[in-house]
Amino acid sequence: MGKVQKIPLGVKLIFFLYILFFVFYFFFGALFSQLIFHFASLMMSSGVPVSESVLSSASDISLILVDSFFPFLAYVLNSNYIYAGILGLLASLIYLLIALSLLKGISFVRYLAIFYSVFELGIGVSAFLQGGVVSAIFHFIVHGAIIIYLSFSTKVRRFFVN
Repeated sequence: MGKVQKIPLGVKLIFFLYILFFVFYFFFGALFSQLIFHFASLMMSSGVPVSESVLSSASDISLILVDSFFPFLAYVLNSNYIYAGILGLLASLIYLLIALSLLKGISFVRYLAIFYSVFELGIGVSAFLQGGVVSAIFHFIVHGAIIIYLSFSTKVRRFFVN
């Protein structure tokens, strides 16, 4: 029987962060694609009493959030928020798969997490250019630390060797 390796603490922390990112992007996608609005409409059509004001509020809230927090995204998508929602749901799925695979020590996933963090740094640059300094700082600190840790830690390299 093979020797069971101890999971490095940093990998456990990255797993936890990726689960948090999964939850964030899932709700981001659900709000922006107006999935909540469509779910409420489905409930109403199946006989569950949901008032029209609740449906209208759910739709309005998602549109206000996009316009307020992502004005560039709202401009580029030309009010087609469903695409932003689909991208958010896809990102959440990727984060979940990476998080679950990190704990298994799959070498390929380490490189995928590094690549995804580089992508998130690009999102941080975009946020900075749009005036989102706090979001940019968060992206630079968190994803920069993930890149450095997964790239240069000897404990991580040993854990991810197949």
